[in-house]
Amino acid sequence: MEDYLGISLQSTVAESEIGFSSRLSGFWTEMLRKHPTQFEGVFAESVKFEKRSDTLIRHYLVHKNIIDFIVNCLKDVGISYLEINREDFFSKYEASSPDWWQIEH
Repeated sequence: MEDYLGISLQSTVAESEIGFSSRLSGFWTEMLRKHPTQFEGVFAESVKFEKRSDTLIRHYLVHKNIIDFIVNCLKDVGISYLEINREDFFSKYEASSPDWWQIEH
């Protein structure tokens, strides 16, 4: 079953990996505390940051039913994301080691 969409979060220009990682950790911690049911729909996180020009990218697989909720929360805290291809679904089996961390729930 293919229930997940990819979402790629983007750092600010020239933001350090430590800084971006810290912002992402803060965001996901708040999601877990305030919205635990929706957080369960976040399945996996890419192990490494990807460099694109002068920004960093971190990829996630998120259940299709909560993607709009996640997008709204990202907008609220000012975390940018790349355009989401809502027709490109993934199965949980595509998020395997060593490239992905499956998020414990």
